[in-house]
Amino acid sequence: MSLYPKKALILAAGYGTRMEPLTRDLPKPLMPFWNKPILQHSIEMLARWGVESVTVNVHHRAEEIISWLLAYAQTPGAVRIQVSCEPEILGTGGALVKADWLLADDNPCWVFNGDVVAQLDPEPLVRAFARHRPLAALWMHAQSGPRTVRVEKQRVTDFHVDDPGGDDTATFCGLQILDGRVLNFLPSGGGFASIIQAYRDGMKMGEQISGIQVPDSWWHDLGTPKQYLHAHAEAWTLREALPFISRETEKSVRTLKKNNPCIEGFACVDPKAVIDPGARLCNSVVWSGAHLGTHARLTDAVVGRQTSVNMPARGVLVPAALALEEREKNLLTRLKWNPDRTTVQALPPRGSDRSYVRVTSGLRRKAILVRYGTSRGENEHSVKLGAFLSKQGIRVAKVLSDAPAERITILEDLGDIHLLDMVGDGHSLWVQRFYARVLDQLALMHGAAPAAIAAKLPLQPAFSPKLYQWERNYFAEQFLEPVAGWTTRRSRHLLKELGSLDDWLADATPALIHRDLQSTNVLVNRHQPAFIDFQGMRIGAAAYDLASLLADPYAMLPVDQQLRLLAYYAQITGDHQAVEQFWPACIQRLSQALGAFGLLGRSTSTHRFLSYIGPALTMMNRALEHLHGFQSLRKAIPELREQFPS
Repeated sequence: MSLYPKKALILAAGYGTRMEPLTRDLPKPLMPFWNKPILQHSIEMLARWGVESVTVNVHHRAEEIISWLLAYAQTPGAVRIQVSCEPEILGTGGALVKADWLLADDNPCWVFNGDVVAQLDPEPLVRAFARHRPLAALWMHAQSGPRTVRVEKQRVTDFHVDDPGGDDTATFCGLQILDGRVLNFLPSGGGFASIIQAYRDGMKMGEQISGIQVPDSWWHDLGTPKQYLHAHAEAWTLREALPFISRETEKSVRTLKKNNPCIEGFACVDPKAVIDPGARLCNSVVWSGAHLGTHARLTDAVVGRQTSVNMPARGVLVPAALALEEREKNLLTRLKWNPDRTTVQALPPRGSDRSYVRVTSGLRRKAILVRYGTSRGENEHSVKLGAFLSKQGIRVAKVLSDAPAERITILEDLGDIHLLDMVGDGHSLWVQRFYARVLDQLALMHGAAPAAIAAKLPLQPAFSPKLYQWERNYFAEQFLEPVAGWTTRRSRHLLKELGSLDDWLADATPALIHRDLQSTNVLVNRHQPAFIDFQGMRIGAAAYDLASLLADPYAMLPVDQQLRLLAYYAQITGDHQAVEQFWPACIQRLSQALGAFGLLGRSTSTHRFLSYIGPALTMMNRALEHLHGFQSLRKAIPELREQFPS
């Protein structure tokens, strides 16, 4: 029996939804990684290890993958290629049952995820498998990735730990050696099956699952565009040690940089792409058939096939034909845009059921297309609320086209610069002046409460003790208990103390408030602020908006700046009550924000929100320095800050 497996299964059946809209053009296994399909990198790595037969399971976009495999199989020296078609997606366990010929004899089999690029010496995995003959030997990494698997003395003991990143945790890197015995723990009748459940069942019967770290190894999960770009950047930096960039490709990159001084960082450009003189690239990937015009300014971008770009952009850019549905193209047509000459740029997900894409055509035509779901009814009123605010002299994006029945709106594009960007880049005095401009606009909004009520605007329910209590319950249910690990009893004790906030905020003069006025909900266009995401407007305490803006965990304004801006607001409005209520409102608002960070942080696509927990706690502690009481909260914050450092 050979120690090195001669057969391998590459898992290529997934939908690639996190890579959309790129995967609407190419299935993820065929997406290029340094101008070669990811699937080809995988096959060639396995071939270098002595694998003679590779089986690829397919489901989503199966015909395209099979067509590519047929062509690749004809190349000189190619390993034997087999395909396992799955009319219904089966999961890793189900894929192994369907392709059981891979495990029919006494020889082990490699299983490799089709959305991973890797470089490693397989010897440690092979040696551990031969020595212990476990049910499976999994390649693990203890420094990178989410680290959700517990490994003790090279044995997996838990696949989903409660303390990701804690002691003895590691990340599964998408490669494993399997023994045929694994079929004993998978349903023989076919259908979807989880390999993790099979491992757990095997462990209950005394089977071992090995978790093996490999020294000097490298891997990347290509699950999202951000990961895709990061992997390209690392592969370029480590090109002498990694096998992904051919000498021909490296030479073409150097020639490209020589002829285009505006190229910075790495630039992975397909030979069949066209780059006009003057175009600038920084850390970007450009696919076959793309065209970058003279005015293109790309940073951290992935440009899909047959995509034209001729303006500054970042992120994913693809033709409208791929990214937009027919109803969305019809809206563009009403604006006299040609969808066939329109490029779509996907914008980062935000913490709501609204998604945004930028649509551009030519040099100057650009707009933001907004899609919204049914989970939050206030989205339906955004257009009407925006029209009201504009009439009050408050700057918001103009509505270019609206289709409420389709749940789509096309807005004026006010750019990508948020108030948060100004905080990070600006001098303190300049930041102070710009925040003052925001407060000028906010004062207009707060003073528009009588007009909003008279106009019978579709506002959200006014703030009340009941709504404040809901926000604090949200803080406990989404952050304290599931994320910080508090007991329900302990969180209820804290909530009881926080109930005194109602006394501070109950007698506030009614104002029309934004309700979510953080620094990412203020755009900066032509040196003027403009509000976005105001669909949750309601009547409430002006101090709540001031707390959202000035105690924003994203921006972390220094306390002296907060106090100066509070004084400015009182000067222009005469509302000294809002200033007195500011610090209690900070605790109320930050409680709600921490609940949101806890909820959003548990989702893969918005995991980044966990990084704002520490700053929010720091800002909450600052509020306590200006207040009396709240003894339970004072004791809790140091503990929480140690758990979630800034």
